[in-house]
Formats: sequence, structure tokens, C-alpha cells
Amino acid sequence: MVAERVAVHKRRVVTGTVRLCKIVRERTVNVDEPLLREDVVIERVPVGRIVDSSMAPRREGDTLVLPVMEEVLVTRWRLVEEIRVRVRRSVERRPRAVRLRREEMQIERRRRNAPTSAA
Repeated sequence: MVAERVAVHKRRVVTGTVRLCKIVRERTVNVDEPLLREDVVIERVPVGRIVDSSMAPRREGDTLVLPVMEEVLVTRWRLVEEIRVRVRRSVERRPRAVRLRREEMQIERRRRNAPTSAA
């Protein structure tokens, strides 16, 4: 009796290569965005007035008023001064050039001829 057997083997065959190139492109853009700025203005206002009781902080428009009290003789209060705190806001523009980068990937495929089998 005659029988055939098949033997299967694997091997790597390079059929092509790939080359990757990363390119970084730069461009300059002008940015002109408003910047909010806040400054705190503190003002001392001498008062020197006798009042009936201690006073609490209060708001007058955009100003926070902080009373500074002093107790004098028999439970009388004298308002010595007021500290006035106000926040002053302004918007300013500072145009400037900003460099932006962008990456691109190029893919190049190179094919090789597949090996031919001998007959």
C-alpha cells in the first residue's frame, strides 16, 4: 500500500516594508483676548464719632465698609475710622503672537516582489 503524507511548515516572508515619518508643522497666529484685571483699593477714612453700639460691616455700592471701633468709658462707642475696600476691574488687551504646532504622520508602503517557487 502506498500513501502520501503532507508536511506543512511555516516561514516568514517579507512582502514589503513600511516607513513612517512624523512631520511637525508650526504656524504663528495672533491672539487678542481680553484679560480681566482686578485691583483692590483700600482707603482709610477717619471718623471720630460717638455711636450707640458696635457697628457691623456693610456694603455701600461696590465698597465693603469695615468699621474700626474703640470702647470709651462707660459702654459708649466711638467710631474711630472706617476701612473701605473696593475692587476695581478693568479689561485690557495684550495682542501677542503664539506659535502653534501640528503633527502629521506620513505612511509610505514599499512592496517587494514575492518569491516564486521553483517547479
